[in-house]
Amino acid sequence: MALLAQLTDTHIVAKRSTGDTASYLADALRALDGLETRPDAIVVTGDLVDRPDPDAYARFAEIMASASAPWFAIPGNHDDRRLMQRRLPAESIGTIVDGRATVDALAAGIRVIALDVTRDPHPGGALEPSALARLAALLDEAPGTPTVIAMHQPPYAALRVLDLLRFPGAPDFSELVARSPQVGRVICGHVHCITHAAIGGALAMTAPSTAPQRVPEIFEPGLRIRRERAGFATHAYDPARGGWSSVVYRRDDDGRYELV
Repeated sequence: MALLAQLTDTHIVAKRSTGDTASYLADALRALDGLETRPDAIVVTGDLVDRPDPDAYARFAEIMASASAPWFAIPGNHDDRRLMQRRLPAESIGTIVDGRATVDALAAGIRVIALDVTRDPHPGGALEPSALARLAALLDEAPGTPTVIAMHQPPYAALRVLDLLRFPGAPDFSELVARSPQVGRVICGHVHCITHAAIGGALAMTAPSTAPQRVPEIFEPGLRIRRERAGFATHAYDPARGGWSSVVYRRDDDGRYELV
């Protein structure tokens, strides 16, 4: 079995403060080490820092250095891709084309393709035709390899308010995934809670932030705020057990994680 861990929306700040998000990220890494099956790789799906600051990226990198598996990171709308490229290990941010990095890594038989889809200064995501063409070429290289595609913003309306932001290129992305049956998961962050949708033949889902958050509840008319516990997701591929499976772990108030 191959296991990929997904951390997201870590929102590290430059200086230690009350409710410091850095401690929550450290808790998540310790929880990963305590799993019965340790992950073969870790992908952080954006919003690594709360505000783009060199010291915040230095703190993020310092914490991630304790990870017991190779890790990869992509930017979200809170990030500065140029600072990321300067402050994080080159092997963790992938190959840079036209100023944007793409991770293409193999972890215990799972291929991880992580994309920078953030469109500055807009908080939403997009996949331009050139990016879709590069992704199609990558998928054509290994049609038989189980593949996870990672990005920060979900290419579907994970929350009703995201209908207003839209995701240019999402229909073409869906068609590409439908033509690429090796893609089993499309994993995202951004919304700090669990959502899911079908894209092509793959399950697309968002994972909770590694720090507790208050999230707008916009699934129904009106606006409410709910508390979301910190958490992370894991995505496994085991052909002996039918292929793909994904689970979410949540942190309790004492820093312990449990399967939900």
